[in-house]
Amino acid sequence: MKYKLYSALTAACVLLTGCSSTDERSQPGTVIQDLVTSSTTASTTATGDISEHSASESCSTEPADTVSTSAIQVPTAEVTTTPDADSDFDIFYSEVHEQFDLSEEELKFVDYTLFVGDSICSGFAEYGIVPRKHVAAKGNLGSRSFFDYTFKFRGKEDQTYEQVLKAGKPRYVLLSMGMNDVNMVYEETYCENYRGVIQATLDGSDADVFVAAITPVCSKFCANSVIDSFNDYMRRFIETEFPERVHFVDFGQYLKNDEGKLRTCLHSGDGVHLAPYCYYIALWELHRALMEAGLWDGTKPTDGAEPMPAVASTTESKPAKTTADKPETVEPEETTTSSKPAKTTKPAKTTAKTTKPKPSKTTSETVTEPDETTADSTLPAESEIPVE
Repeated sequence: MKYKLYSALTAACVLLTGCSSTDERSQPGTVIQDLVTSSTTASTTATGDISEHSASESCSTEPADTVSTSAIQVPTAEVTTTPDADSDFDIFYSEVHEQFDLSEEELKFVDYTLFVGDSICSGFAEYGIVPRKHVAAKGNLGSRSFFDYTFKFRGKEDQTYEQVLKAGKPRYVLLSMGMNDVNMVYEETYCENYRGVIQATLDGSDADVFVAAITPVCSKFCANSVIDSFNDYMRRFIETEFPERVHFVDFGQYLKNDEGKLRTCLHSGDGVHLAPYCYYIALWELHRALMEAGLWDGTKPTDGAEPMPAVASTTESKPAKTTADKPETVEPEETTTSSKPAKTTKPAKTTAKTTKPKPSKTTSETVTEPDETTADSTLPAESEIPVE
């Protein structure tokens, strides 16, 4: 009888203590409320803000009104981004400028070069990297629509490409376009369209032609994998179809980050158009290609070609009615220094006009138009960058 009574008491104790059992030993002085809070806090650490467990989900036998129902706020670690060569221009410049800087002597090849292309190409003139008289560029232009456009070149409006080549007499021509093609045509069509531009350059001048690769982007405008495919097609196309006088250059390879995108510190604000320093890198790559092809000896063309001529005067000659000499107008020279740009953002366009003094006692006047931008920095409607 005593044995049965003892067994019954033992079973009752086990039943009463079962809900408060745990795999871990409770800390001294811990009560059931502390265990609930501790368990909830552990869950919060893993998942963020979380409410207390309801009474029905807990093994606690405490009344529901003794359990706090407020959310537990768990502090989260702040995420900080360390500046690097992708996002910080100063860091990028410090790492690469010794490689890409050119001396004034090395930059003399610009005097023999014509830069032709789209709004990205127009940056050579807009940023003052090369003299405007060496650039013929137009916004929205692509290889598929190249001959639909005319250019303002050396003060003359509506110049055809043939007229540009005839007036400029370049020894080298850099063709830079394609961003307005990648969303419109396939690679094969792009190359065939470009064939016409290349052939027109060869037929209209004695120049060697340098076809620039399409530059990378860091926007939703186009996938960089597509741009890379277009560039690969063009490289092979030139090697096969134009073994002489035509060369492929890819300065965009130096503008990419580890993900193959345009570095965020090297665009002008839209993820497509380029910041000023990119054009110094482009000149370095063109200089390298000229040297590699044996077309430049370091200070002059290897074939003794002359620089592009000075801007021709458009003033019509009329019989002078006085003996006073008409003052000669001289166009100021523009520099092509390779110093570090002060800013990587695109500088604002100036609207100031410079007027030259009107000669006295003469009946002929020289009307000088201010320089105008030859390229639209926006992209075509059909290839507009999505607004984020």
